[in-house]
Amino acid sequence: MKSSAAVLAPLLMVPAIAIGGAAPSHISCRSTDPKSEMIVLEGVWGPEFNLTLSVGSSKLVMTYADSEAHAIEAVKDGAFSLFIARKDKRPLLLYAMPKTVKAKTGVNFSHAEFTGVLQQAPKPGFSGPISADAFIWDIRMSCVYDWKL
Repeated sequence: MKSSAAVLAPLLMVPAIAIGGAAPSHISCRSTDPKSEMIVLEGVWGPEFNLTLSVGSSKLVMTYADSEAHAIEAVKDGAFSLFIARKDKRPLLLYAMPKTVKAKTGVNFSHAEFTGVLQQAPKPGFSGPISADAFIWDIRMSCVYDWKL
């Protein structure tokens, strides 16, 4: 008979998103600098995700068809990060500043508000070769995160 650790070990290597019944998470972030153009990141991710990044009137939609989403969602412990690996080689990275995370969690839900940093993101509407100009860098954002089963 196999030990319970031997039976469970393969399950621990499966991404949470692939486990049946996984509910999508929602994120909504807005830039906080009143002197700059408004930057908004919002949408859902889960087995199929859809996120929209807006800078002023320019929008970039990211979906499971053109990208892969990876997230660390441990808001109860002050940790949150979202990484979008895009096929066009222009990734998006958002993370929470740990000391700013205010979370309420339960068995079937998580809600958090935090100051996030959009460390790197593709600039909506940009065309041309990949260079520093193809990205948005280091934007402070006010974020709300929700997950509910």
